[in-house]
Amino acid sequence: MIYKSIQPSRISVLVISTILTGSILLVQESQSQTFSQLPVDKILQSKPKESELKEPTTEAIRQRSYIGVGGSIGLSGSTSALGTGGFSLFSKTVFTDNLSMHNNTVIFGTGISSSSSNLTVDFPIRDANSQQIIVSPFIGGGVMFRNENGLKIAPHVTGGVDVPLSRNITGTVQLNLGLPSDRKADTGLLLGVGYSF
Repeated sequence: MIYKSIQPSRISVLVISTILTGSILLVQESQSQTFSQLPVDKILQSKPKESELKEPTTEAIRQRSYIGVGGSIGLSGSTSALGTGGFSLFSKTVFTDNLSMHNNTVIFGTGISSSSSNLTVDFPIRDANSQQIIVSPFIGGGVMFRNENGLKIAPHVTGGVDVPLSRNITGTVQLNLGLPSDRKADTGLLLGVGYSF
């Protein structure tokens, strides 16, 4: 008979294979149901937030140029308005993070109007976390111009500090020293506020 031709060992193998196949299918179905029942917020919980991936932008941490107005307090000398004091127009042009041009014109004082252009080295100090500039000291030199019986040019030295007050406003304090060859040096302290861009 047919039943006698089937060996017991083969029957055992068939039974075991059937049991294993059924177990695998049950496990896969259980895992699929478990995952589908998870809330969406739980599945996405491990995804990094966009704010965590965002790095400080170049706009936030770079040096910025500005143009502004202020007052120059005369400290010594009377060759020009730099020494006697007056209303001041000034600007800063950024070339690199550590190099810029500071320009200054003093007018409406009792002395002759004067202008100066100085190439300065900047030392920006940044916040450790945000990398935004807190304060930027600078020092440099250039030339001073004054119109006294013709255009006169003299050496000029400047030093000071720029302080960002907001995204578009910068405060500045500058000590300026003009060195005419035939007169006493003119010294002035500039205080002003500029628009940054």
